[in-house]
Formats: sequence, structure tokens, C-alpha cells
Amino acid sequence: MTYQVEEIQRYCNENELQLLHILLSAA
Repeated sequence: MTYQVEEIQRYCNENELQLLHILLSAA
């Protein structure tokens, strides 16, 4: 169960970084 939570957190972090990168590129 703990492993699953870590996977989800890692996935969310990667998505946030990608969004941030896209927003910065568009700015």
C-alpha cells in the first residue's frame, strides 16, 4: 500500500513539473 502511494506521489510530481515547464515555455 505504501508503495502505491509513493508511485502516485511521484507521478503527480512529474506531471506538475511538466505543467510548470509548459507554462514557463508559453510565458
